[in-house]
Amino acid sequence: MGRSAEPTAGHNVGTRNQSLEGGELYQDPTVVVIKTMLRWLMSDPVYQDRFMHYLSRALPNDHLMTPKLVIGAMLRGLGRDLLGRWHR
Repeated sequence: MGRSAEPTAGHNVGTRNQSLEGGELYQDPTVVVIKTMLRWLMSDPVYQDRFMHYLSRALPNDHLMTPKLVIGAMLRGLGRDLLGRWHR
């Protein structure tokens, strides 16, 4: 009898998530990174203003989390952290 061309359980045949030197190709961010980014986003005045407009239904759902807003909040948060450490 011939062999089946179908991969069997336990065989890794051409998966997209291949490892590089024992590590995963894409890993989840660490808890510290996630908490820092959320802190920057939640403490950003532009995000807070936009979120209040969203809650009052003055802003549609698809306009809440734009890439421009998120990147701006991250940069402003990083700036606040760096200036806070500089002035200590």
